[in-house]
Amino acid sequence: MNERIRVMSIDNSIDICEMLKAVIESDPALEWVGYAEDGAVALEKIGRLNPDVILLDIIMPRLDGIAFLKELVAMYPEKTPKIIILSAVFHQELARNLTQLRVDYYLLKPIDAMILIDRIKQVAGLTPREICENQEALMESPKKDTEKLVQRLLFELHMPTHFKGYLYLKDAICMVAEDVDVYKPTATAIYTRIAEERGTTPSVVEAAIRYAIRQTWKRGNSKHLKKLFGAFSNLNEEQVPTNSLFITRVAEEIKVHMSY
Repeated sequence: MNERIRVMSIDNSIDICEMLKAVIESDPALEWVGYAEDGAVALEKIGRLNPDVILLDIIMPRLDGIAFLKELVAMYPEKTPKIIILSAVFHQELARNLTQLRVDYYLLKPIDAMILIDRIKQVAGLTPREICENQEALMESPKKDTEKLVQRLLFELHMPTHFKGYLYLKDAICMVAEDVDVYKPTATAIYTRIAEERGTTPSVVEAAIRYAIRQTWKRGNSKHLKKLFGAFSNLNEEQVPTNSLFITRVAEEIKVHMSY
């Protein structure tokens, strides 16, 4: 398969769209073409964006997911884009309606990044051999591969990508994960290096990372956060992990993934 799978998101949460963008861009077989905040806007954009796969939320203002699908089928009766529903709600009547509206797959939020990527490839008709070739391409550049793994893990934690701290944290985790000794770099050295590369100051880097961690700890995916930090019994809703602990723990997880 020479052309990449074109993916579009329809969700009224800009944060979720930005996180989905990071995941889609982390795989060489996929291409992010854009998003729409509701079904009405999406219908206007589809002809221009020409997506192969649409990631669709059900609950949206103006034109919800069900109404959007009815309009989409009417507009494109022969060649409807593949549809994957990403939603926090599910019941049998809804499932029956979605089946009639040519929905290809349904994933309940919170979404696992790797599962989402696999389902996109499956509904788009990518063969197992092509999927394997894409995975090999992903592994060609160790540095790039590390960054993609970090993006996926931060997505699973539901860290908003529009935070400045997201960029700085991604940089920091990659630096630590790629170091031979995960405990060697000091926080000060990491902040200084990121500041030099990003054109800011170490104090700004530290504060932005701290804010991103605090917000993710409060509003992120509690299941994945507990999985990562469950061994640290002193952490709770009020006791947020330090920058160093967060960076080191996520980097350790990335190193485990890279060892397989």
